[in-house]
Amino acid sequence: MAKKDVYERMCDFFGLQIGEVPDRDNLIRAFKQSLPLETATFYFLFPMFGEISESQLRKKARRKGYSQEEIEQHLGKLIDESFIEKHFGEPELRYARVFCVFVAENQVRKKKGTALGKRYAKFWMDLAEVSTYNLPTKTPYARVLAAEESIPVAETKERIAINESIEETSQAVPYDFVTEMLRNTERIALAECYCRLSMGMAGKPCEHEEETCFLFDEAARGVVEIGAARYITLEEALEIVRRCEDAGLVHNTNNAQGKITFMCNCCPCCCPILGALQKGLTNVGTPSHFVAEVDFDLCQACGTCTEVCYTHALTLVDGALAFEAESCIGCGLCAGRCPEGAITMAIREETQPLFKTAAALDAKIQREAILGKAKAWITGK
Repeated sequence: MAKKDVYERMCDFFGLQIGEVPDRDNLIRAFKQSLPLETATFYFLFPMFGEISESQLRKKARRKGYSQEEIEQHLGKLIDESFIEKHFGEPELRYARVFCVFVAENQVRKKKGTALGKRYAKFWMDLAEVSTYNLPTKTPYARVLAAEESIPVAETKERIAINESIEETSQAVPYDFVTEMLRNTERIALAECYCRLSMGMAGKPCEHEEETCFLFDEAARGVVEIGAARYITLEEALEIVRRCEDAGLVHNTNNAQGKITFMCNCCPCCCPILGALQKGLTNVGTPSHFVAEVDFDLCQACGTCTEVCYTHALTLVDGALAFEAESCIGCGLCAGRCPEGAITMAIREETQPLFKTAAALDAKIQREAILGKAKAWITGK
């Protein structure tokens, strides 16, 4: 059997993370345009999963015969093209392969409007339309956050203003509040929505604004350094959050407690997370800790809430409002728009437990990907 070239091996590695790679030829051509053969070969000095320290990497590269100049050249290219990311810390830098979805994201951002950008956009759209529903993983990497102004304070049910600090409340905890998480980050970066960029490059432009993806702290630093995002202030971030909620966009972030690494503001026409939730899938995103409650005595069946209920939990049936709590993702957009105040948000009785950190979540998903792929190879399914 002929030995696979490095670009095919890279494609195989992407498949290990997402299952079957749609249109392999397109992705391999994109790899070849992004990375010279020598740099693609250098890529395989990095571990499949996990990190390698800078000293270990350089020692390994020297054993393979790379000169200092070659190491710098290949490492710089892989970082700039977002195939490798730097993890900052003491006592030295660490490096890791970038999850294939994030490779595509940053390539779409950096190469928008180019032929190469369209290749990565096609990979992303194929991934969103096909692979999302066939992932070899079960753990959702994202979770919905309720629109903050829809979350009531305990007992009073007074809604929280988006620009105010959150005091202790029995209704929720800090990692349920968008603004509290924003305030707990050291760096905030803003990037263009790769989903909307991809749709636009496919001739299906979205009406929503494009700069709505947030990255935080180390993730922010890395993406800004490669030119795929820019730093913004907390005040700018809060204003964008407000605009996104007004536009009917849904917040999604890491399915974890503690420090978050990203927050997207998603539309149903472009986002695969919302697309999966609409189909009832639980391996991509999970609902918020809240669920809508309808006071049917107050409801006038005007239909305003149904316009922003993307999972059709709220519908009009024979002129009356119908509600299916099982389909509610707890985004809170309906509560914020109801002119009669007939919809409020309450703590969901049963929710998936959050991982303690984003790193723990990523590690769980990586293990599931390996096991899922191995099972597919064994069973042929």
